[in-house]
Amino acid sequence: MRPERVFHFSEDPDIKVFAPHQAKTAQVLGEWVWAVDEQRAPSYWFPRDCPRATFWPSPGGRPSYAAESLLAGASRVHAIDWRWMDSLLDCDLFVYTFDGTTFRPTEEVFGAEGRGFWVSEETVTPIDVQRVGPLLHRHAEAGVELRAVKDLAALWQRVITTPGLDFSGIRLRNL
Repeated sequence: MRPERVFHFSEDPDIKVFAPHQAKTAQVLGEWVWAVDEQRAPSYWFPRDCPRATFWPSPGGRPSYAAESLLAGASRVHAIDWRWMDSLLDCDLFVYTFDGTTFRPTEEVFGAEGRGFWVSEETVTPIDVQRVGPLLHRHAEAGVELRAVKDLAALWQRVITTPGLDFSGIRLRNL
């Protein structure tokens, strides 16, 4: 089902239009405007290049003991390397809101891996732009546990091998 609205996050508060383009990190050729739905939006409450691991219980069942151990009572966890904490605290982030009608789910392009991401092949104009932060407070208000860890790569390996977790790793190549 197509969402009413989708979101794009940027440290630039002055983008007037979003034109389709080939993303530098794209693994599939194509020119699109990228956006996320409301469920994926919290994974973008970070400076753009900040590597992060985000994870939450998989729907439809009780999490495994290992998943419960990693979650430690949280309903959703975001983790960054300690080295990124100052950048997170200093980041001035903005959320652009788009009408979802011109966007299609990336599952059509990428399969299940694309769940929660949306693309438009049309130039789009935001219907709203708002400041997101302070990002630490944003996480707290949303009930998302934010962790700063010494070894994000090691935590990520635990997350992706633990049954009962859904997860998203973003900008991990920047570790």
